[in-house]
Amino acid sequence: SFIICSDRQHLRELTAVGPYADHLARAAFAVAFVTPAHDEPETYGTGADLLDLGQAAQSMMLMATALGIGSVHAAVFDEPLTRRLLGYPDTMRCDFLISFGYPARHGLLAAPRLNVQRLPLEEVVHRERW
Repeated sequence: SFIICSDRQHLRELTAVGPYADHLARAAFAVAFVTPAHDEPETYGTGADLLDLGQAAQSMMLMATALGIGSVHAAVFDEPLTRRLLGYPDTMRCDFLISFGYPARHGLLAAPRLNVQRLPLEEVVHRERW
């Protein structure tokens, strides 16, 4: 399930769900990704719900980029606060939100990311076997 948030005050409140969620306050809107909660932590994420959410998130972010819209994910660190702010039932949980909006700086999405520290491809990609 998804919860779309666009009220400016609500977006500001949502910045408290995690230490890296400040961008939510400046977003045009945000989407909260909500899945069924599992009773035992070791069973969480074994179902198709997380795979489906990952694909939905990726599709939304790729489509946004194609439309010139920026997007950033925000991990939820305070799930009880998130539940209170978004109002979903106890049988559900939210682990992340994605903010969407036009970048403040024109051309930002098309600019190459020159200062990103990345490992060489041969250190992270293996063929046939490790």
